Amino acid sequence: MTIYNYDKNTGEYLFSSEEIVRNGVDIIPAFTTKEKPLEEEEGFIVIYKNSKWQYKELPVKPELTYQEKRELEYKKVIPIGDQLDAILKAFEMVLGPDSQLPTELVDIIDKWQSIKSAYPKT
Repeated sequence: MTIYNYDKNTGEYLFSSEEIVRNGVDIIPAFTTKEKPLEEEEGFIVIYKNSKWQYKELPVKPELTYQEKRELEYKKVIPIGDQLDAILKAFEMVLGPDSQLPTELVDIIDKWQSIKSAYPKT
């Protein structure tokens, strides 16, 4: 006889298998049932809960904001280290020795430079 296996924690249907019979005794392992699961339905998973199969709605993934989409794409296409290196080079090209920058920006540039010195390109 066919038995239906489900996940121990979530109850989600996993697969079917054949029941084990030893010395004429049906052996049904834990986290299985003889009850046939519900048919698959789009947008739902089938779970075994409270001794019966049920549909559980899949969570709807929220739409990403444009900032999140950009961040993901930037990380994929231009690694952050390369982005920062390019910005730093632009600062170095534009700024002359007598240029005055905000103190906060000077601090950031100093930190940039120390990281670049500690981990030079090979």
